[in-house]
Amino acid sequence: DHWTWRVAPYLWATDIDGSLSASAGSVDIDVGFDEIWDNLSGAGLLLIETGTDRFRILADVVYLDLENDATGPLGASASVEMETFIGDLGGLFRLSPGSPYELGGGLRYASFGNDVTIGPVSFDADRDVLDAVVAGRATWSIAESWSLAVYGDVGAGDSELTWQASAMIGWHAGSWGV
Repeated sequence: DHWTWRVAPYLWATDIDGSLSASAGSVDIDVGFDEIWDNLSGAGLLLIETGTDRFRILADVVYLDLENDATGPLGASASVEMETFIGDLGGLFRLSPGSPYELGGGLRYASFGNDVTIGPVSFDADRDVLDAVVAGRATWSIAESWSLAVYGDVGAGDSELTWQASAMIGWHAGSWGV
């Protein structure tokens, strides 16, 4: 029943799919990972987890900053900056001692800042959302020092729907791991 800690910076491959709306209209956005990588200005991803064998508290922070400069209509200079922050705070409870299954929930806060400039015209489209989520995780030992974990959550609130899913392979030696 002693408390343990895990601090894990990680990598993430993502795409962006949605729409950007302003008073002048709406534009659909579909950006693949290769385009995100080419226009990445800054990023930081960190998972912090603490708790006992039966109860875990998780905090997950994602920061992403994308910038792109181009030539717009009639040769006007154009620039786009998308800055995203996502913060999750939640808890998981193991269903029974020794079980690989955990259920729980928490909150997800997301802040999206979009700045678009075409020639002398610019506009900002910023949005903050707070959602409640329900979550589940299963972790299995697959060899002496190896584990496999799957995690998923779904929620709503200020957004219509928010969800995420992940699979993680881990290796540990004593109190250290990757």
